[in-house]
Amino acid sequence: MVQQRLLEMMNYRNMSIIELAEAADMSIDTLKNLIYGRVLDPKISTLIPLCDALDCSIDYLTERGSDALQQVRDLSGHSLNLLIRMTDAEFRLTSCSDRRYHEYRSVIIPNTFTSDHIEYDSCSFGYIDILPVMHRYKSEEITCGLMLQGDELAPIYFDGDVLLLNGTRSPKSNEIGLYIDENKQFYIRRYLFHPDRTGHLHPLLPNHEILPLKKHRFRCYGTVLGLYRGKVFETLPESDTQRI
Repeated sequence: MVQQRLLEMMNYRNMSIIELAEAADMSIDTLKNLIYGRVLDPKISTLIPLCDALDCSIDYLTERGSDALQQVRDLSGHSLNLLIRMTDAEFRLTSCSDRRYHEYRSVIIPNTFTSDHIEYDSCSFGYIDILPVMHRYKSEEITCGLMLQGDELAPIYFDGDVLLLNGTRSPKSNEIGLYIDENKQFYIRRYLFHPDRTGHLHPLLPNHEILPLKKHRFRCYGTVLGLYRGKVFETLPESDTQRI
């Protein structure tokens, strides 16, 4: 319940109702209604300033975090291993000592040739410095990359190309996205919205199967923003890891 988490965080931050109401720029009566359980389904617009004032996430305040933990426990062995390795890669990036001259992102490197779908049981990780290309994507967030192996997607993509991904949003119609299905595969497909009000994943090359979203279970991993064709590091440069 939101009211229990609110009380826990207020106690942890040593804040009174009056102090929290002032910090969140809301009325004392509104805050009391939340604390005493008079509002069972508070709006996001009400919770955000409270989270900012308490320095906690909405997931924590609404207890969604426990669901996320259960989802992690339910992962299969290969998925859990992938998650652990990705978490380790991101930890190393956030621990870099010098962000003035570099802006690193992790890159998934499949250990098999890349076609329009890839099995992700086996992969490694690298790093790229996106600072030189960030100006091209001012309104987008580059969260990670996917390095392609082989020329099976030529002439659209080539061996060694890194697809820059925004993992915070799904593709809009006619944009390319990276999708994951329940059979342990990544799909690089173009999302198209048809007049019959259904979405389809179209292959980048002819003679490949069109996948209707209604008939397949996919999770979108991210939207392809563009290409990176610079150096891919197997480990972070020593100058940036000396304090890790």
